Amino acid sequence: MVKTEKKIHLAKASWGFRLFMLYVRLFYKYLYFRKIHLLHLENVPSDAPLMIVSNHQNGACDVLSILLFIHRTDKTRKIRSVTRGDVMVNPVGNALMRWLGIVPAYRIAFEGEESLAKNAPMLEMIEEELLNDGVVILFPEANHQTQRWFGWFSPRYLFVMLEAARKSNFEKEMYILPSCNHYNSYAGVQDDTLIKYGTPIALSSWYKQYQEHPKATVREINELVKQQISGMMLNITDLKNYTAIDFLRKTYGVRFARKNQLNPSYLPDKLQADKELFARLEASKTIHAEKVRKIYDDALQWKEKTQKLGIFDWNSDERPGWKVIWQGLAGLLLLPVFILSLLFNVLIFGIPMFINSKIDDINVHCTINVPSAVLVGIPLTFITLFVVSWLLTGSVLAGLLCILISPLLSIFLCFYYKAGERWMSRVRFLSLSQKTKTEWLSLQQRVYKALDEIIFDI
Repeated sequence: MVKTEKKIHLAKASWGFRLFMLYVRLFYKYLYFRKIHLLHLENVPSDAPLMIVSNHQNGACDVLSILLFIHRTDKTRKIRSVTRGDVMVNPVGNALMRWLGIVPAYRIAFEGEESLAKNAPMLEMIEEELLNDGVVILFPEANHQTQRWFGWFSPRYLFVMLEAARKSNFEKEMYILPSCNHYNSYAGVQDDTLIKYGTPIALSSWYKQYQEHPKATVREINELVKQQISGMMLNITDLKNYTAIDFLRKTYGVRFARKNQLNPSYLPDKLQADKELFARLEASKTIHAEKVRKIYDDALQWKEKTQKLGIFDWNSDERPGWKVIWQGLAGLLLLPVFILSLLFNVLIFGIPMFINSKIDDINVHCTINVPSAVLVGIPLTFITLFVVSWLLTGSVLAGLLCILISPLLSIFLCFYYKAGERWMSRVRFLSLSQKTKTEWLSLQQRVYKALDEIIFDI
């Protein structure tokens, strides 16, 4: 017989908890990401039972993006989030996540059928939280997707909400808020992320129908939620041609965005452009099926050649010339600062890099990056910097100064690395033989021309 877990009690957020969340928020917003776009926060209902349901694209970052930045009138309560039970096996991690308001949900697909008995305390906690005007975050896809598409969406969250409503004799209004997470890169540091909220769905209009036809009602509401989330996110449903389509949106998609008066460097605009590009590609399949198939074949060939040469699509638009020389000199002059920033950040970035080197799924990397930096890397770095500076100079002020400049050096490290990567691609592009460069450019132009013909013919 499987033992059920102890009852999970609702908890107020202590000052210690709130200070810790502020610390995590500062790291997440200013060091880990370059820009966090929060869209339609005004759609978040306040002072009412609320369940936020979202697509699942990038491990722990999906939870943190909502948890850290959603505006609440009652800041003394923890927001609850539900995660897979198998990630809470470690006792230390289990205790920490529960302190953060993260509780486990056990599923047949991950923990086995006999583990389902452990869900009773979690379900009871969620119902109590909702009846007390709480907020719960859920990811009904259960597991993060490895690509930009919308997976199977379990309707179980609706049974939980509607059963909580039953406990209130169907007198309490409850809301479902569809949400979308989107990233320009899954594993990159100092990249951009986006959290977009949809239109809240008030459940009271379904209460009577639910009492008479519970399963049909849940399916109906779930479809409305799925439609909202699918409409907000980039949902590449053509999985057979996913690799080609994803490469085209990163390359040709920049040009497509500009032609549609959208800024490809602004993530909300790029998401809008990518969605429109995929929609046109899908529409083109009914008119130009053979042309689209040929474009996808050429795109894969172009992608392989581009990666093999170690260059980027945008290299063809540049005329580097002297630019490469002075950028190289600037990089050389800044090399000592780069080395210093490496020494300052060896624990912050080194620990997660070592762990992630053994993990193939890049969507898990964020789950390693953020906790390891926040809980281990940054504290150890600050302590080490303070002690070493103090011992070398005899000045406490020097130790504090090293701690203050450490975040700036973290940002510089990422900037220098990315700038160096771009500079190396320019050097490689210039060093290509004329024959290789002509072949690559010819393939790129063939794909672009074919796309222009079908995309703007819709």
